[in-house]
Amino acid sequence: RGPSENPSDRRLAVPTEDHALEYREFEGVIPRGESGSGTVIVWDQGTYRPLGHDGQGDSVPFAESLELGHATFWLYGSKLHGEFALTRIQQGDEPDSGGHQAWLLIKANDRLAVRDRPGS
Repeated sequence: RGPSENPSDRRLAVPTEDHALEYREFEGVIPRGESGSGTVIVWDQGTYRPLGHDGQGDSVPFAESLELGHATFWLYGSKLHGEFALTRIQQGDEPDSGGHQAWLLIKANDRLAVRDRPGS
C-alpha cells in the first residue's frame, strides 16, 4: 500500500538507500547485487517543509527530528499534500529487527485530509 491522505490510516515506512537525482526519471528494476537493487517507481515528487520545533518554539533540523524518532513536515507533492508525521516504531537494534528501522507515516488531520474512501 502507498501513502494515505486519511488521518485514520497508518502506513509502514522503511528507510531505503537514496538514489542519485540523475535517476529521478528512471522507473524499472535495478538487478540484485547492484547498489539500490529492486523495483524503482517514482510515485510522487515535490518538496517538503520541516515543521519540528523544540519546547521553546525554535525550529529543529529535520535530521535531528528523525534521529529523535518523530518528524513532522508539510508535503507539496504532485499527489500528497499537507502535514504528515513519521514516527519510529522500531530502532533497528532489536533482536527481531534484522538491523532495520521501521516507521509509521501518518497524515495529520488538516484541511487537506481525505476522510472518505472512494468505493467504500
